[in-house]
Amino acid sequence: MATKTNKRSIMVIGLLALIFLGPFFFAWYAYKARPAWLHGTVNHGELIMQPADFTKIAPSEQWTGQWILLDVTPLPCDQACEANLFKVQQIYKTFLSSDQKRMALVVGSFSGELSSDVAKKYPLYQHVRLNQAVFTQLLPGLPQTGLYIVDPHNNVMMVFSNEAGSRDIKKDLTKLLKVSQIG
Repeated sequence: MATKTNKRSIMVIGLLALIFLGPFFFAWYAYKARPAWLHGTVNHGELIMQPADFTKIAPSEQWTGQWILLDVTPLPCDQACEANLFKVQQIYKTFLSSDQKRMALVVGSFSGELSSDVAKKYPLYQHVRLNQAVFTQLLPGLPQTGLYIVDPHNNVMMVFSNEAGSRDIKKDLTKLLKVSQIG
């Protein structure tokens, strides 16, 4: 009878050790032997590893202290441009009033002006002329059209392609505004 109790005690101790040490060894194995398992991303936009100073690209201190949703597009605005402006404006409108105050909608172009028709359709946007040479120098390899996110310290820090979905952009912006104590 005593041996049966000892075997049972050893089995319980072994099971407890497996329960508590198993996850540790699995995590160690995943980290060392299968690093590809751990490289998932949670953001949908492309994080810019070397943030650029927005005030060098568009000399204006007008939006300092706000998150800027900068829609870089060629002007005059065609149907694709208007569709993108509408998409970003709708994303902006889904945020609560307190978060809307933290953001500014800006259309950026390298040449041209926003037509009065487009300005009337999208009154929440402000237009800014961008310096193309400085843009290309500070943001090499990045597209010259798309939605750029500029933080309240005027750092261009994330970009979304024009094909990015509204939900993906909204998710990333929600995360940024939630964890950010600035702006």
